[in-house]
Amino acid sequence: MMLIFKKIFLTLKSFFIKKGFFLNFKKHQMFMNSKIKQLLLFLIFQLSPVLMNAQPVYVLQTKMDLATFDKIKNYIIKSGDKQTFRNFDNSNPHYSLFGRELYLGSDIGQKNIENNPKKSDFNDLTVISRLYSGVDLHLLAVRTGDIAAKKQWVQDDMKEGFVYIEWNKTWSIDTLEQHIDRLILEFNKTIKKNKMKK
Repeated sequence: MMLIFKKIFLTLKSFFIKKGFFLNFKKHQMFMNSKIKQLLLFLIFQLSPVLMNAQPVYVLQTKMDLATFDKIKNYIIKSGDKQTFRNFDNSNPHYSLFGRELYLGSDIGQKNIENNPKKSDFNDLTVISRLYSGVDLHLLAVRTGDIAAKKQWVQDDMKEGFVYIEWNKTWSIDTLEQHIDRLILEFNKTIKKNKMKK
């Protein structure tokens, strides 16, 4: 977001110079910069709600199906604990898995702000990696009926019966799907290991 406002700042500065508002640029540079920065601060406060409520970009991925998503979800609820990791909700079902922190989010969002499994299902899986800095996964399960029910994060143009991944354009979809592959592999290892202990 700061990159956007930096571009606006430079554009406004160029505009003022071209229009002759400041004939002596060096003399008035500090004044001009302060005025433009005041304008940008005003724009930030005005536009922040719009930017914060912008729809995330989700892409259909092929590495995880609904059955695998639900298998991971059920394991987190049964074997994990509760941790709050974001400002949106509280007490997210959580599980630590080989350098990854897995968190679930309710499919009715803040209507189940404490993420009580008895109150709703979970369609939101966030994976925060401690192994690969900056590579976080946000997976969204879209089940039959979710679009009509307006489930949390579900968008009208999505296909039901699939799992989507949020794409922030920092990493390629291929890279993110490789991390999903590793997640599933480590999860299956954990399941197998725990079964052998019993």
